[in-house]
Amino acid sequence: MSSDMEKTWCKKDIMELMRRKAWRLPCKTFLTGSLFVPAEDKRLDIWVLDLSTNGIGLMALEDVEVDQEVIIRLKRTEPIATVPFHARIIHCTAENEGCFRIGCQFTEPIDSVLWEYLTR
Repeated sequence: MSSDMEKTWCKKDIMELMRRKAWRLPCKTFLTGSLFVPAEDKRLDIWVLDLSTNGIGLMALEDVEVDQEVIIRLKRTEPIATVPFHARIIHCTAENEGCFRIGCQFTEPIDSVLWEYLTR
């Protein structure tokens, strides 16, 4: 392999490793909530797969269009359920029949203390 090809390959791998700015951790507790898509006036029930201070991985029974602005509400405790998390859909992939994996990036990072609480 030529040195140019090695440099390109290494840069590609490095970019893939660095695509997330914050680590996502799987949620240890069963965390659910809702995803509201204002542009479509659509609300979906969601299950949280993983969470970082910059984004969230979800499962839903319906797909959503990429690049839409959404509002996420998590159901853990009453005070948390009232906090809206504004985000943008990064990807939506069919996982299996009738189930979609959705990745969202928060408009503003969430507080690290809140993140630790939600991932326990």
